[in-house]
Amino acid sequence: MARRLEHNVSVPRVSVKLTNDYGADWPLWRHDGLADEGEWPISPQLSSRLKAWAAHFNAHFHYEPF
Repeated sequence: MARRLEHNVSVPRVSVKLTNDYGADWPLWRHDGLADEGEWPISPQLSSRLKAWAAHFNAHFHYEPF
């Protein structure tokens, strides 16, 4: 069930960038750099999938040509 906010309540916006970077094992970024893994309330299942996606990127995409 969705939680209803009162009209006077201000909820700050958070920008999150989803992108891989070479050597990073976590693909979520804040405006000022790589986010900490526990920074936002993310389910363990989603966290696991994000880390697997980053690991796949690091294993299969290389910054140096072959």
